[in-house]
Parts: sequence; C-alpha cells; structure tokens
Amino acid sequence: MIPFVIIAVVIVRVIISACKIAESNKTVARRFRKLRISSGKSLIANNFVDSKHLFIKLNKQLPNVMLINGIDVSQAVKLLEAKLNSSIKTVYKHKQFDFDEQQIVFNMMIIVTSDNRIIEVGNSYVELLYTAEHALWADYLANELAAFQLCSTATSFSKTVCVRGLPAGRTKN
Repeated sequence: MIPFVIIAVVIVRVIISACKIAESNKTVARRFRKLRISSGKSLIANNFVDSKHLFIKLNKQLPNVMLINGIDVSQAVKLLEAKLNSSIKTVYKHKQFDFDEQQIVFNMMIIVTSDNRIIEVGNSYVELLYTAEHALWADYLANELAAFQLCSTATSFSKTVCVRGLPAGRTKN
C-alpha cells in the first residue's frame, strides 16, 4: 500500500510540474508576440508612441540619449536600413496627410532593434536611445549619421549662460 501511495504522489508531482512548464512557455510566447502594456497613457504622447517611454517599458531602465540634429533623414534612413537590416525587431511610423500637397508625408519613425535599442527619426534629426553597454555603438552610428549634415546658411551665435545657486563650499542650513 505504501509503495502505491509513493508512486501516486510522484505521478501527481510530475503532472503539476509539466503543467507549470507549459504555462510558463505560454507566457514567454505571449511576451514575444505582443508587447505587454500596463498603462498606455504614458506610452502615447502627442498622438504617437513616445520613444523614451517605450525604451523604459522594454529595458526597465532609463535610456542614454544621443541626438544628431540637422541631418538629411532620407540618407540617414538608408544608412540605418543597411546597418540594421537583420536586427530590426519592429518599426512604428507616423505619417500625416498634407492637404496643400494632397499627399501623405513622413513625420516620424521609431525603430526597435532586436536588443531593444531604439532609434527615433524625425524631420531633421535622429535620436538614439540605448543602454550603457551600447555606448560605443551609439558613438559609431552618430559619427556615421553626422556625415549627412544639412548645409545651414544661418550664422550661429553664442549666448552666455548664468547658473545661479549656492556658492562653492557653502551648505544649506
């Protein structure tokens, strides 16, 4: 009688563990198929996905941000497609209809790579969001994207910035 009880207990435990493994595999599969969003309010900003909130959702940490401003985005997108061809996980595009030109025009695009780096491409900028481990990747890509700088006829000017606060060596009481 005792060996029968032991065998029954072992069989029940095997069945329970098999069910738990099957359930965990379903959960993992669901996470890969669909981004689980608990609160969509912070993820959507200005009628489109906010790339920084998306980065935080995917990586569970704040991003490092590299901004390359004033570049030809059509050339930049071609470079990004060539460089990231096999590692692109998904692309979110924001377009709008221009009534003056009677056509759909590009507004913004967010590229998510397989290792959860995010590249936001706007009208004249590219923004790289990455973790600390990918800093060299961001530096290298920023240098390549800088080659597509738009010619600017406007003259730049400098402005003196004054930061006010406590003098050095003085503490707040």
